[in-house]
Amino acid sequence: QGCLSGDEPAVTRPAFDPMTFPLEADLSRADVRLLHKLCAGKAVVEFGCGGSTVLLGNFASRVVSYDTDPSWISRTATRLSREPGHTCAELRQCQEGVVPDGLPPADVYFIDGWCPDRPKWVREVVLQGLTTLLVYHDSRSGEMTTLASALVYPVTLCLRSVEYHVEDSNMAVLRCGEGVKYVNWNEAEPENRLPFLS
Repeated sequence: QGCLSGDEPAVTRPAFDPMTFPLEADLSRADVRLLHKLCAGKAVVEFGCGGSTVLLGNFASRVVSYDTDPSWISRTATRLSREPGHTCAELRQCQEGVVPDGLPPADVYFIDGWCPDRPKWVREVVLQGLTTLLVYHDSRSGEMTTLASALVYPVTLCLRSVEYHVEDSNMAVLRCGEGVKYVNWNEAEPENRLPFLS
């Protein structure tokens, strides 16, 4: 199941080059560059174990990765054991259809994998204020349509920006923060307000 955070010895990792790192799984070169840019030296929580977990383990300071499929957790643990100098990743199984309680805060949340629970994860992460940066994989596929179902009220009150295909990648990047409050400006700012057109 990988190393538990806090229990791992200090690891000297080789320098990471996003231009030469071997591509694995469903990641493009642009995906690797963007994840390195956004996640290097940061604590990352990932939903969807696999090649991206291995990638993140090469430059993130900490990786906690959840998956609903025990076979993906096993495959990822085996692959991580062969990666020299990786950050120890904590792999956790979760139940399909349920976002686990007690999700940890992180610098970045990375939502990946082919699971119908992706919109639930986005909603919960944003509404619980667990990060200010959320990266959603597969911005160019039909799976991306599921992101739209997550970006509804009150999630929209916490969004600062949503950018698709960032730096030519297959990623959407959501920047979020504390929710703003809805204000009826017609009532809150009555001074110098013209009547509605009739």
